[in-house]
Amino acid sequence: MFLGVAGFNSEIKQITGPTAKQVKETGFSVWQIRVNDPLSVTDKDVTRIKNLFTETGLIVGQTVGNYGGGLCSADEEERASAVKFVKRMVNVTKRLGGPNTYFRPGTMNPKGAWLPHPANRSQAVFDRMVDSAKQICKVAENEGVPLADSALGPIPEGGKVRTLAAIARENRRSVSPKQVSENTPYVGLEHLPRRSIALAEWGLAKDVQSTKLSFHRGDILFGKIRPYFHKVVVTPTEGVCSSDAIVITALQPDYFGLVLGCVSSDEFVAHATQTSQGTKMPRANWDVLLKYPVALPPPALLAQFNTFVQDAVGLVENLVFQNRKLRGTRDLLLPKLISGELDVEHLDLQPSELTA
Repeated sequence: MFLGVAGFNSEIKQITGPTAKQVKETGFSVWQIRVNDPLSVTDKDVTRIKNLFTETGLIVGQTVGNYGGGLCSADEEERASAVKFVKRMVNVTKRLGGPNTYFRPGTMNPKGAWLPHPANRSQAVFDRMVDSAKQICKVAENEGVPLADSALGPIPEGGKVRTLAAIARENRRSVSPKQVSENTPYVGLEHLPRRSIALAEWGLAKDVQSTKLSFHRGDILFGKIRPYFHKVVVTPTEGVCSSDAIVITALQPDYFGLVLGCVSSDEFVAHATQTSQGTKMPRANWDVLLKYPVALPPPALLAQFNTFVQDAVGLVENLVFQNRKLRGTRDLLLPKLISGELDVEHLDLQPSELTA
């Protein structure tokens, strides 16, 4: 049994060497860590705390997040915010190597998280608390997923080592630009950004002549010429592209996140570079890349990861089209503003409205 303590100015950003030494010299072995904002906790913070505790002979105890009593709130936005906070606390606790994070049930009393209230014993409050706990427990369980050894090192228990060929394929659908609408998006290597999956620029099919490859929305384009440029994107629309790109499609919908994570990783791009063929214009070889080993997690974990990636990609896609629309509006209005054709002098616009 270890003697632990809560206090001594234990907020993670404010913990210092002298304070840690004071805790140890007072006779305690375990120190509880408080966190005001788990999202602000960096890897540097975690490393600093772990090194400090090791140097002073202290053990990381329970973590406590300052998230109030919102887990049972009737305000769904407030409750969702509290749930998200505790989920992040679970992640921070895992990174610190702590045994657990404090779960504060909360209260309906607006004056404080520990104060009583008649509604605290109601079925509605109980149901909201159970729902909040279930959401948090899913993350806690995932953070504690046991790992099994494999040829690739530790992978999620129940997972298997496969090759890229088991989860993805190359699509070589050749098409002449004359066979599609002249306004069909055309993607050349010059449109592919480096080290970003967001495809925000493209041309039009009417501006190209030679045979191209067609792609669907949600396909992955991998620039195969000089693969060290790390040009890998997800297509937000359907269109045609240069044959100097590999069009990759996941074999199953749930494989999408895993495929994207694999082919856009530094390790995969390095492999594509090392196995590329040619000297002046080296090209990645899909037949070689198909043999790249991949850790395929168990179905439940795979589905959860894929949902996370799909949500992120959906947000990127939405922002891409919003930016294109804003640029189009700017290009339409700016010449008219400069020439005086469009007069905004008499519009009642406040500076705060323009920057909001």
